[in-house]
Amino acid sequence: MKKLYNLCIVYQHANSLLGLKKRRFGAGKWDGFGGKVETEETIEEAAKRELEEESGVVAQQIEKVGILNFTTNSGELVHEVHVLKLVPMVVK
Repeated sequence: MKKLYNLCIVYQHANSLLGLKKRRFGAGKWDGFGGKVETEETIEEAAKRELEEESGVVAQQIEKVGILNFTTNSGELVHEVHVLKLVPMVVK
């Protein structure tokens, strides 16, 4: 069964905002913001929620720019990651 995730890349002018991953896969590395999409929310809603929870940035413009599919060696799709470009407008 595949799991649905989002990955938010925050752009402002020619810069991008990254966060330091603190636990689990990729701990200690710089990464975009994101996580699991809950059953009651859309991918875009999840992306905005994760971004605000993890960085305090509220996105008002959002654009889907790609999908990453992660499979097992046998070809089973296990993770579907929707990559979104966000333009922050408000910082809490």
